[in-house]
Amino acid sequence: MKSRLLVVEDNGDHQNILRKFLEPVYEVDIVSHASAGLEKQSRHSYELVLVDFDLGDMTGLDFIRLVRDSGRVYPIVLMSSKMSLELSLNAREAGGTFCAKKEEIFAQKAELLRLIAYLIKKANREIKLRKLVALYAQILEDIQFPMILMEPSGKILLANRKFREILNASSDELIRNKLPRFVEKSHRPELLLFTKQAFAGNETEYFPVHFLNSRNQRVKINLKGRPVFLGKSVPWILLEGQPEPQQISQTQSLHNFLTWLREVHHSLIVVDAAEQLIFWNAEAAHIFQLPEFRGQTLPLDQLLEMESVRKLRRHLSALDSSEAPGTSLKLELQNRMGEQLVLSCRFAGDVPARSYLILRAEKRAEIVESRTPTETVEI
Repeated sequence: MKSRLLVVEDNGDHQNILRKFLEPVYEVDIVSHASAGLEKQSRHSYELVLVDFDLGDMTGLDFIRLVRDSGRVYPIVLMSSKMSLELSLNAREAGGTFCAKKEEIFAQKAELLRLIAYLIKKANREIKLRKLVALYAQILEDIQFPMILMEPSGKILLANRKFREILNASSDELIRNKLPRFVEKSHRPELLLFTKQAFAGNETEYFPVHFLNSRNQRVKINLKGRPVFLGKSVPWILLEGQPEPQQISQTQSLHNFLTWLREVHHSLIVVDAAEQLIFWNAEAAHIFQLPEFRGQTLPLDQLLEMESVRKLRRHLSALDSSEAPGTSLKLELQNRMGEQLVLSCRFAGDVPARSYLILRAEKRAEIVESRTPTETVEI
């Protein structure tokens, strides 16, 4: 099936030349006025438009702007006998794809046909890539880790909701810029080396990157790069971020973190600095006879008997507050029913407050029954 082209040209001789060149290869509609061209493009699907600059009812630049305002994205070639650098720049700014001097394209039929074929092929490829980006956006939007899809130039193709929240930036602001624009200058050279590894086809390890959010505050994110190849000439990389543990002290991040904890099949409990149980999942409620969690808080002694609470306090006070976030600790304590527990503890929060303590609690008797002595489980 032939591709369909639209030609907007008010000179009869020039119409005949273009018809003779194009009709053996393409299905061609030719109109003499810009208004007729706008009406045609609103009713038909074209793969490329050639438009003259000097039209009776408006200029070719006006035509291009109106076509782009209507949402059409096909290539538009502006033709003129008086092509200049200024006109070419104005056409690009209006949304034109290519500018050609009439005398040159009329003298070289083969070059004109090659140009049209190239522009149509490039446009079709870009349409496919936009559809693929839209598919990635659907998949990644609600993932609870920051995700970015980018080109080798550093241009951001998409950033999911989590990444936008962290940088407090809109999707439009992000995709108008390149990734280094949001990274601290001192980290940009290392980021370049890191992304080169991914574009070379290697999945990278997590790498710490310091971003600057819209308030010029530094946000540290561990990023891992994964190559996405769409043919040899179109490599993308998918950057997956793992927030630092201390970031969960932010209200929204904590909410997302607790949402994730609900789905974990181990008994997990979160304790704040005031020794209040601020979250427990269904497994913990079942094992330790806690009520179903509905946003309420409970004192720590609802989980542990008092001597065990005091023992936990002694271990916490012995920690260096500057090293607490990320520190893990394993203790044997008793619950309120007198049963022996093994608590795997991990701190997360802002230095030096140690805002949250994540507990994975297991009954000692159940551990002995279900595991060999050498098995350990981390939070």
